[in-house]
Amino acid sequence: ALDEYMKALTGEAFLWTLGFLCFSSFIYGMLAMKFSMPPVDLALVTPFVFGSHGLIVQLLIWKDNE
Repeated sequence: ALDEYMKALTGEAFLWTLGFLCFSSFIYGMLAMKFSMPPVDLALVTPFVFGSHGLIVQLLIWKDNE
């Protein structure tokens, strides 16, 4: 039962991370079309994705424990 719970939490956190990444890259692209923006190094995106995934999992666990 705990494996299914963690699988569901991980999947939901992945979807939240993917949504946030897509939304932020869309906003950055729109701003880059209007203003001069520095390029984003893709090597910095991976730690952001893993870090935000871990943070979102912790927030979901915290929400479920309330």
